[in-house]
Amino acid sequence: MFRGLKFVTILTGRKFVASILACLFCVELLSKGLWFSLLTGTSPGEFHSHPLLDAEVYDYVVVVCMGKSEGKYLKEWVEHNRRVGVDKIVYYDDTPHGKEGAALPLLQDYVDNGFVEIHDATKWDNRSFIFATEFSMKQGSLSAGSIFQHLFYDKQQKMQVDMWRRFHDDRNSSRHVWIAQLDVDEFYNPREGAGKEGTDDIKTVLRSARMQGAKSVRAAKVEFGPSGNLYPQPTIRDSYLVREASYERHTGFALAWAITGMAPGCPHVYITNSFLFDVARGSHECNNWFGDKYGGEVRYEVYYSPPTELAVHHYNTKSILECYERSEIPHPDGKIVGRHCLGYKYKVCDDSILRFLDKYHSYSSQRKKTCGINNGSAILDKADQMRFDLLSRRKFLDVLDICTKKSISGEEKIACGIKRPGPNYKGYVPNLNPDHFYREGGEEKL
Repeated sequence: MFRGLKFVTILTGRKFVASILACLFCVELLSKGLWFSLLTGTSPGEFHSHPLLDAEVYDYVVVVCMGKSEGKYLKEWVEHNRRVGVDKIVYYDDTPHGKEGAALPLLQDYVDNGFVEIHDATKWDNRSFIFATEFSMKQGSLSAGSIFQHLFYDKQQKMQVDMWRRFHDDRNSSRHVWIAQLDVDEFYNPREGAGKEGTDDIKTVLRSARMQGAKSVRAAKVEFGPSGNLYPQPTIRDSYLVREASYERHTGFALAWAITGMAPGCPHVYITNSFLFDVARGSHECNNWFGDKYGGEVRYEVYYSPPTELAVHHYNTKSILECYERSEIPHPDGKIVGRHCLGYKYKVCDDSILRFLDKYHSYSSQRKKTCGINNGSAILDKADQMRFDLLSRRKFLDVLDICTKKSISGEEKIACGIKRPGPNYKGYVPNLNPDHFYREGGEEKL
């Protein structure tokens, strides 16, 4: 009897919790509409939006960003966004109060002229928000794997939803608002002649996509490496010119009135149709871009911009030393994951973004100093030489000894003598003979 009573009590408790959540869910549906939009594909802003194909309406671009102690490169990033056609930046500063790198002192002029708007993100520290409303609880209150975790948003998701709620019912009759989320180490690069109208700003691309019936745009993202820089450089765009060969990820823009939710696991992408429909059609591209397959096409109201039209340059690391320092920081699960700081995946010299710098106003002639015919190979050779010097441990050993790091790549293990190269090993670095470095008995236990 007592066991039965205990079971009923537990069941009743679960039903009580479920009822409370259901009530909150109903309140959210009636007030904000995010989850309703996510499931049905209908956005509240759609009922009073401007016609999608209205050529007279202005395309207004809002970039949303959350950053922490980004002082060193923040002004360069803001100015670049202004140059490529962004109309407003909404910046959530996550820098702890009193710490160096706060945004406002650096961006006061941009704030005064209305281009940048700064909010304090530290007020959301260690909080999880139910349905991204103002109701929150302390992070970690729910056990890992709990089904209720999916009902709570972290502060970055909270930022995204707040921006959606702010702009989805924009009543300005002269504009279409596009929202995009970007990090401070990501730079838009609209190519010359982008958008089929001969200009090189992102508005042209977005307007062209909208006039083809698109409600959102996917832009390819490509990663740039340290480019042979052992130490961080004072500027980004003209200091890091060596990138990967392939475009494998993406970020996106979405018309604010058409947004119905956020792509799960994809913090830079808003959904503009039903999430259920998105899953059913099997084309949810969070980790892969698929633009090489659909480049220049509109599919399910999504336009895939080819890299020759618009790309996002991701400057993931600013120096080899910084890369190794970050690789020593454990993930939340406690694991140390290597970053392949000396990997050979960065092998293309790309200076196309330099035309947005004042000192490269004569871009075509200045290319001879960067990735042009005469010097492109020199830049790649510089990166290769630095890689070779560090792997061979012939130079900079007092600054960086790769063999002392906790997590290193297979190439680095061979160079450190703790892994024997395979019979077909050719090496990523020219003139590196792995047998010269391999120490008998030093092979790792696999």
